[in-house]
Amino acid sequence: MFIPAGERGGQCLDFIGFLPTFRKSYEEPYSETEMTFLLSAIANITSLIALQNYSITTVLYILSLIITNTTLVIIVKTRKKVLPKPA
Repeated sequence: MFIPAGERGGQCLDFIGFLPTFRKSYEEPYSETEMTFLLSAIANITSLIALQNYSITTVLYILSLIITNTTLVIIVKTRKKVLPKPA
């Protein structure tokens, strides 16, 4: 597998690190609390707003975190609506 080196490699590695969490959240949504990922997304939005110097690398990295955390919240919420709560 090719992982780009340099400044943008961090986004790829973070996304790859999120893949097992996406799978587990999809299969077992009641084992995750969406509040944790929601608060992380909000913290990253705040970080993006608070930046004094914007660079493509910094903005893309924070945006990738916002997108992955928000996607995880959506996955958990929708799967909880579809699957019955385990006994």
